Amino acid sequence: MEKKGGHDENNLYVTVETPVAHLVADEAITTSSTSTKDAKKPHGKMASFTELFQFADGTDYVLMSVGTIAAMLTGAGQPIQITFFGDIINAFNPPTGNEAPGAFQTNINKVVYQFVVIASIILVCGFGQIACWSISASRQSKKLRHAYASAILRQEVGWFDVNEPMQLATRVADTTLLVQEGMGRKVGDGMNFLSMGITSLVVAFYYGWELSLVLFAFTPLIGVSAYCMTKSITAAVQGGVEAYAEAGGIAEESLSNIKTVHMFNSMTTVANKYMSALLRTEQAGVKKGLAVGFGTGVMYFVMLCTYAVGMYYGAVRITNDQLGPQKCVGSGCYDGGRVIIVFFSIVMGSMALGQAGPSMQAVMTARSAAYEIFE
Repeated sequence: MEKKGGHDENNLYVTVETPVAHLVADEAITTSSTSTKDAKKPHGKMASFTELFQFADGTDYVLMSVGTIAAMLTGAGQPIQITFFGDIINAFNPPTGNEAPGAFQTNINKVVYQFVVIASIILVCGFGQIACWSISASRQSKKLRHAYASAILRQEVGWFDVNEPMQLATRVADTTLLVQEGMGRKVGDGMNFLSMGITSLVVAFYYGWELSLVLFAFTPLIGVSAYCMTKSITAAVQGGVEAYAEAGGIAEESLSNIKTVHMFNSMTTVANKYMSALLRTEQAGVKKGLAVGFGTGVMYFVMLCTYAVGMYYGAVRITNDQLGPQKCVGSGCYDGGRVIIVFFSIVMGSMALGQAGPSMQAVMTARSAAYEIFE
């Protein structure tokens, strides 16, 4: 503040130069923005997995337990189906002369009944997995939203100076939605894929460890390619969501202050700002398309290479055991059904372990969002 003095013939006067109003406003906005950014900086910390379920009651624990068992049974049921495929392939072999009449139809009917039973079990368990985890997550997220909103309303007035009130409602909805997703169906999906992957590998090594070891060399490539494709798609989708949220915020702010926009003749500026945000959504869509195309191509390339190696080595084993000078006798001999079981079990196991990655990522995101809420 600067004082200036002066006088005329009759009066002595003192003038005071005050700060310019827009400079004060700019300084206030800058301070508020800085404080807001500081408040929004990620902590880099996560809540523990058990803290996600601190609002669970007895009913929720029962639902989660049933959902866990159902998820593991659903995952284990998929590779068991492959063993039935192997049995039905062997049942299609031409009957030998020493087999009883009707043995061919009896073997086929046996496998058909097995398919009906496993399909019924997977139907019930799959429904139970999704229903139990989704209901439990909805119940807990309701309590979490109530506690989060109550905590915000109890904050002091100064807290709202560094946190934009217009974004609090959106933050409550979005953050709790991330937590709900990470402690609900995604947990069940992760257990499903892990159970499927482990069971597939166990089945494969049980039916033929030699062929399993050959195919197992391709497992990391299939899993990594599937995970990288899903990771790229998720990142592109998240970028598009953030860009759309920014564009929506610009539109909401300009429409709620439409008189101010017209008063300063800022229609073109706001429209250009909105268009810039939409351009980022377009770029995110292009990245998503490239990620899907490249990732799918790489994954199928590795998968088909695995098919080629597996079928070649399986044919070699069948030739040695069934068409050699001394035909193999016993349960450890390779035939068409055994090769199919080992082959598809390894492929399914590697893909299942790769698909478990996004579910684990959703849980990690929920833990990070939960830390923000609990703090």
